[in-house]
Amino acid sequence: MNLVPFAYRHRRALFVLLALLGFAGVHAALVSSRSIYPRVAVPRIAVLAERGEVPVRSMVLSATQPVEQAVAATPGLARLRSKTLRGASEFSLDFDAGTDMEAALSLVRARVAQAGLPQDTALTIEQQTPAVFPVFSFNVLPGPAAEQDPVARARLAEWAEIDLKARLARLPDAFFVSVQSGDVREYVFEADPVRLALRG
Repeated sequence: MNLVPFAYRHRRALFVLLALLGFAGVHAALVSSRSIYPRVAVPRIAVLAERGEVPVRSMVLSATQPVEQAVAATPGLARLRSKTLRGASEFSLDFDAGTDMEAALSLVRARVAQAGLPQDTALTIEQQTPAVFPVFSFNVLPGPAAEQDPVARARLAEWAEIDLKARLARLPDAFFVSVQSGDVREYVFEADPVRLALRG
């Protein structure tokens, strides 16, 4: 069978098929997603409370504890983590899979607004998206022998910050690597008041 005579005899059907394929291509181009990141619903809400240069202890009393108490009973909340810094309190609210995140975000905003925070508190409350949330997240935990040893936990955090973070940052396509928690090694000096007084 010669293809040219066959195509000529069925030229109307081929023209309709070609028009349908062109229409389908235009339709696919218009409705296809063009964003850089895939549409992934991350069940996490981040809350940031800022108060300038307020000391850590004051931030705990004035911002961290009130916000924790306000959002602790939010429906669907699976895990609440907080981090207090000088002048800022950061909260990470993880929700159960399948939670209506729009409703959860509205509820968290309403509860934080009723927490009785000082008037100079600047609040940022937003749902985490792939654009601002790491694609991969994992935990590094100490072994059973070092689980209760604060020095060992601090060494583990230092290893994660100095060694592991650098190795992960060198991986292909790794854009940003951060260590978000862990014990920090601290040194406590207890002065003898009697000797201090004797030496003036």
